[in-house]
Amino acid sequence: MAVRCGYLKQVQGMLDERPALIGIINSNNGFTPLATAVRKGEINTVRFLLSAGAEVEQRSTTGQSALHIAVLNANIPIVQLLLEQGADFEGRDPNGLRVEHYAVDSCSLDMLRYILDKGGDVHAEDNNGWTPLFRALCQSAATDVVEELVVRGSSLEQADRAGLPLTSAARLLRDRHGRSRDSVLRLVDSSYPHEKALANFTRLTKKIYNVHSLLKLPSPRNKN
Repeated sequence: MAVRCGYLKQVQGMLDERPALIGIINSNNGFTPLATAVRKGEINTVRFLLSAGAEVEQRSTTGQSALHIAVLNANIPIVQLLLEQGADFEGRDPNGLRVEHYAVDSCSLDMLRYILDKGGDVHAEDNNGWTPLFRALCQSAATDVVEELVVRGSSLEQADRAGLPLTSAARLLRDRHGRSRDSVLRLVDSSYPHEKALANFTRLTKKIYNVHSLLKLPSPRNKN
């Protein structure tokens, strides 16, 4: 409770009396005191817990490390602190997600860039065979996040464990109006411009034909 509410002095007092509490897992949410402080963004509490001996790699009951949680929350100062204290940059959760995937899930371009600048691997795959770019598409990430991953060299030929190609996943994307995400397709689908132009030409041809039919004019198709 003290960690969750950010009461640093109470945390210090409790650990002085019962040092073993530093690694206890909350039965309600499955988080350690360190993970809880990371979730709350309480960097001073995080710093104190680490100095008091909290294990930086102790996992929550969901299998997430403190670093995973910090990246997901897009809290760069805490991420930096955890890395300085030896957090495993390449550690995976039970689903095979690494910090690169969590950076995508954070929806923060700054967080993603920080992780990639630190040596993040755009080719890292989770248990589904999803790279960060593949996950970004499946999570309907913002176009700037997708573009960053493409610019950083993500493979556009990727297919997941079920055999779904990355470009097919992109074509399934829809915006809030139910339309395809053209801004994303331009980035990941090399056939997009040609297919889009062909579709537009087909629609235009049909409109012209319908207008001629309505006016009972000879169709351009019948001219020699």
